[in-house]
Amino acid sequence: MNGGGLKKILFILFGAGIAFGTLEILCRWVSPPPKVALQGLTHISKDSSLPCELTPNFTGKNHGVEIRTNRFGWRDREWKPHVDHHHPRILLVGDSFVLGLDVPLENLLGRQIEKYLGEKVEVCMAGCIYYNTSNELLIAQRLVPLLKPDLILVSYVLNDAEPSHRPESPYQIYHRIESWLIFHSRFLFFLRIAIHSSVAKIQALMGAPDYYTALYQEDQPGWQENRRSFKAFADFSKSTGVPVYFLIWLALDRLDATHPYHFIYQKIEAALRDHSIPHLNLFHAFEGRAAPSLWVSSLDAHPNAIAFQLAAQATTDFLFKKRILRINHDYSP
Repeated sequence: MNGGGLKKILFILFGAGIAFGTLEILCRWVSPPPKVALQGLTHISKDSSLPCELTPNFTGKNHGVEIRTNRFGWRDREWKPHVDHHHPRILLVGDSFVLGLDVPLENLLGRQIEKYLGEKVEVCMAGCIYYNTSNELLIAQRLVPLLKPDLILVSYVLNDAEPSHRPESPYQIYHRIESWLIFHSRFLFFLRIAIHSSVAKIQALMGAPDYYTALYQEDQPGWQENRRSFKAFADFSKSTGVPVYFLIWLALDRLDATHPYHFIYQKIEAALRDHSIPHLNLFHAFEGRAAPSLWVSSLDAHPNAIAFQLAAQATTDFLFKKRILRINHDYSP
């Protein structure tokens, strides 16, 4: 390469750097980065079946919300031995919808269920980012002997049909790199949102199935893995004598008759019925509401405290109508 060609490349790189820096400054001015101190919250699990685990006794902050884990490595109060079965204990397992990194601990789904059920019921929350149904089954198998719960609630989210990925897999390595980049750059953060939105619109115009629709095609390995996990949960319930119930979360978008994923919920419910697993579709808990009012932020459609409250009330109604819990207090659904 001659000197003129090298100068052109250096000039292009310099210009690109100036453009990127200018855009980054502009994005940070328009939308300052959130105050987050979560370094060390997760670590690669020694169990290759799990994508990661939370670090025990962690303390940090996310968007001003205090994040603490107990000595077992879960975002919850410290757990004590369960000796009084007149005071039922519920094990709630799930992913980020149980972990709730943008919501104070007292407003999470488990705490909200306790508020409706009263002091006689304890909910132990075991949620971790990136978990799917097979991961949650493994966690339930670990925690049932320790906690001796009277009931297991599984928080099911549409992306649970994503296949499991080992920590060293190319998918997980790419995801960690992507997460680091968008965490440290507001420009890349907004660019990622724009790209995902544009791809979704192009897919819709071409008539191609969107991400969730594609996930639930019968030949997809993640959906096949999920159905096996449903059976394994049913078998685990029978072998331990601990009832298992699924809470089916919906994508918080268009919460009316035009909601795009009703057919997916029907498919999930049919698969659960195949194994006689009781379940609650939470759609009616949110029906008619403005979806953004239930998001943690305008850029993040994870459930906020209001959404958790509505889900907790629907769950409590469900538990009583099914006569799952028999405790004496003044709650009347």
